[in-house]
Amino acid sequence: MNWHSLVFRDLDPQEVSGQWTEELSSSLFSREQANKLSHWLNQPDWNSLCAWRCLVIVTDGGADDRRGLSVAFAIADALRIDRSAVIQHGVEKDDDVLDEDASEPPNEHIYKTTKSARYAVIA
Repeated sequence: MNWHSLVFRDLDPQEVSGQWTEELSSSLFSREQANKLSHWLNQPDWNSLCAWRCLVIVTDGGADDRRGLSVAFAIADALRIDRSAVIQHGVEKDDDVLDEDASEPPNEHIYKTTKSARYAVIA
């Protein structure tokens, strides 16, 4: 089993009302981190051996943490997987109702950065 870790804060630049600091900038989810995630998800050995069936995204920020759900929605949308396949721990879901647009990504910056990495060209 492979474990990969990305460390970043639950922060959207549009929500920063105070002074922009180097600490804020360095803790923001970056394009490089999104590229690492995309590269890992698209590794040839993963696709040919098992075509991963389950992806678990874990955050340590508690119930108000928006990172995991934003990354999960971006991966689902980029890979054209129904959002109904995203299961959030502690949230009950009616299996008889298919509502893939039930909610928007809670952190737009993380969502857009993650999703755009699928189309990045690395030279």
